[in-house]
Amino acid sequence: MRFLEPNASCDEPPSRAERALRVVERLVLASGLVLFGVLFAQLGIHDVLAYLHLVGWGIVVIIVGSPPDPVAGLLPEEYGASDP
Repeated sequence: MRFLEPNASCDEPPSRAERALRVVERLVLASGLVLFGVLFAQLGIHDVLAYLHLVGWGIVVIIVGSPPDPVAGLLPEEYGASDP
């Protein structure tokens, strides 16, 4: 990934592989959103909320606990997030 490389130039255009990867990434994201919409259309909002009620507060812990890991790698070493 160019944004993590300290010597990468911002002026150079993305390579063919990077452009292809971006297209694939967007297609996967779009298909996930479509499938999420199909889920709501088939099950209905009441059933989806009922399933979330069964899961309880555990889903909140999972969602809140997931962002710190990728964010910790972006912190400088002064804050204790050094590379392994």
